[in-house]
Amino acid sequence: MPVEKKPGRRDEDREKRRGQILRAASELIARKGLENVTFGEIARKARLSRPLVYFYFPDLRTLFLEAVLRAHADLRSRFEEAGIRGGTGIERIENIGRAYARFHRESPASFQLCALFDSNPGYAGDPGAAAAGLKESELATHCLCADAIRTGLADGSIRSDVGDPDQVALVLWACVHGLAQLGAMRGPSLEKLAGLGEERLVEAGIGLLRRALIADPPAGGRRVGKG
Repeated sequence: MPVEKKPGRRDEDREKRRGQILRAASELIARKGLENVTFGEIARKARLSRPLVYFYFPDLRTLFLEAVLRAHADLRSRFEEAGIRGGTGIERIENIGRAYARFHRESPASFQLCALFDSNPGYAGDPGAAAAGLKESELATHCLCADAIRTGLADGSIRSDVGDPDQVALVLWACVHGLAQLGAMRGPSLEKLAGLGEERLVEAGIGLLRRALIADPPAGGRRVGKG
């Protein structure tokens, strides 16, 4: 039976340097935009030499896609964990919405990277492995949302006339995405305007979406889930 090879010190060092480069690139690209970032800046922020950055990533496009893939993997794991915690379909989709808002608050650079990728459809046609991995991760993340809606239709927690689960999942994603961004950009002014800061705006929005999705209780019955 072959002995499993353990990662050596050299492999660990390589992964550490890759991580340094990806973190530095993520922060700079999220703040300045892909077109305004150079390998020299990334190297300085990562505290590595520019030739070493080129050794790991041949061009900025490849580095960007790797960084987005890393960010999306984090988002996908958050959605998976959130979905598991829900007992009914409506609870699952509500938890996923909150997980997306937390992703924005806790990892703003990663959120911005995913948004930059979404706003540049040309990146999706990249022949590299990172772009292919992103397509797979995006589909899996979408399916988590759509499947939560299908579960809600099956268990009666989501109204039967809500529409196609894939379309509903897309609309919900757009709504929570907008809530998270608006809350981050204008939280203090919205607090003054209507008493809704960043987190309360998201909660109010998710509550409104929930009320639009939830099934009416049977006569004399109670609504499913929180209420």
